[in-house]
Amino acid sequence: MRTYKEAVDIMVDWWVEKSFKTPLNQNNGDNSDDGWLALLLMSDFSRKVQQKLMNLKFKSLKASSRRFY
Repeated sequence: MRTYKEAVDIMVDWWVEKSFKTPLNQNNGDNSDDGWLALLLMSDFSRKVQQKLMNLKFKSLKASSRRFY
């Protein structure tokens, strides 16, 4: 049986992984001829921001989330 601390650690790890390591799939719903370009730009921008945040905050988020138990 897991302790409360172990359960929190598992959930924090799972949510951080899910939030920061899952690629974002942007879809603006635009069916125009140039919609693919907007989709490409949004996806690229989202990926860059996600990587930057992940590199800066990944360990910090895990550490701060664990202080509540």
